[in-house]
Amino acid sequence: MIGTNHMKKNDLLASVLKCNACQSTNFDWQVGKLVCTACGHNYNMVHDKPVMYDNSPVNGISRGDSHDVPSKLAEYVADGRLLGLNLGAGNSTKPRPNIINVDYLLYSNADAAVDAHQLPFVDQAFDVVASFNVFEHLINPEKASSEIFRVLKPGGRLIIHTAFLQPLHMEPYHYFNATEYGIRHWFKDFNIEQVAVSPNFSPLLNLAWMASIIQSGGKGLSKPDRLSIGNLTLDQLATFWQDTSLGRADMWTSDIFNLSQKLPDSTKAAVAGGFELEAVRPKQ
Repeated sequence: MIGTNHMKKNDLLASVLKCNACQSTNFDWQVGKLVCTACGHNYNMVHDKPVMYDNSPVNGISRGDSHDVPSKLAEYVADGRLLGLNLGAGNSTKPRPNIINVDYLLYSNADAAVDAHQLPFVDQAFDVVASFNVFEHLINPEKASSEIFRVLKPGGRLIIHTAFLQPLHMEPYHYFNATEYGIRHWFKDFNIEQVAVSPNFSPLLNLAWMASIIQSGGKGLSKPDRLSIGNLTLDQLATFWQDTSLGRADMWTSDIFNLSQKLPDSTKAAVAGGFELEAVRPKQ
């Protein structure tokens, strides 16, 4: 019988959960907290879901649109024999019970809140790990990659979607966009089968996203300038770049360059080609 100070635990989650403080797998599932019976470390429980890190504790359930887990993850664990981890799941709904949904925030469809840099799971716990649109938001992608490597079984499968030329989003928690070669470096310990452009990352969709940001940022400009930006064609932009990309002087006096300088700083930062940094080393 469950006492008044205890609660029914999530058996699937409990089967792979470990304490990040002492690595023990023994917990006392209590109302409002999860207690490691080996070292006594307490983890918050929010709406019966554990928050498995100590900094910036989650105090409530985040509201987000529900969506399906990555289809490939669902397919790989479809027969029910394999265990999948949806890392950075947001509010994903689970089509099958053998998927554990986790995110840094806690959503209504999540099983736990975790930090990808220190996953609270035992070694070789999962057959499949999927992490979509997460790695650009991690302060140390290589550390998170090593944690995924640790919790995957030998021969286990990893599926990643991450940003290359995506505009700034979820600021200020957007740290790294990566080329194909950067992604290969992050996951160099894995046997990489392919790094490809999935349909949702196709160039024209990405260009449409950038165009929408530029158009929105131009709302404060004069009507002639707004019309000039809105009427630019792909051919005009391509020709401009081809004619000026080698540093020709007319780059700096062209209409397109001058229009680009009139956009607000927030729009420039969201879709900039790069950034200039100046800094000073502290004296002490």
